[in-house]
Amino acid sequence: MRHNLTLLCLALLCGSCGQEPRTQTSGNPEAPVTGPEVWNVNGTNFNVEGTACLVMGNGQTLFVVKAITDFAPQAFHKPIARALAKYAVDNGYPSKVKQSSWNGTPTPFSGSIGVALFQKRGVGSVAVAAGWKYNFTAEELKQPNGEQ
Repeated sequence: MRHNLTLLCLALLCGSCGQEPRTQTSGNPEAPVTGPEVWNVNGTNFNVEGTACLVMGNGQTLFVVKAITDFAPQAFHKPIARALAKYAVDNGYPSKVKQSSWNGTPTPFSGSIGVALFQKRGVGSVAVAAGWKYNFTAEELKQPNGEQ
C-alpha cells in the first residue's frame, strides 16, 4: 500500500513537470477555448494561460482570459486587464464560441469578458498564486479608455 501511495505522489508531482498547472478561475464549470499563447498587446508580451467559457450561477456564459504576470495583481492593474480583454474581442476570441450549454441546457453569452491575472509561480511550487479578477462589458470595451 505504501508503495502505491508513493507512486501516486510521484505521478501527481511529475505529471506536469516543467509546466504550470492550469488555473481554475472559480468553482463554476469552466470549458477551455484556447490553450497557452503569447499575446503582444500594445508592444508588451503577455503569457496567456488560455481562454475559457465559465458558466455562471445565473446560467449565462462568461468568456474568460487567464494571464500569468510577473507581479502580484491588484485592483489598480485594471488597465492591463482591460487591454487584454479588448485584445481578445478585437481578435475574435469570444466569437470562437458558437454556442455553449451545460447539462444539455443552452447557456447564453453574458455580454461580458472576464480577465484573471495571476502571479507567476516558482518552478515546482504548489502554493496558491496571487491573483485578481476583472470584468468588462462589451460597451465598456468600445470606449476609448474604458470610460462609460
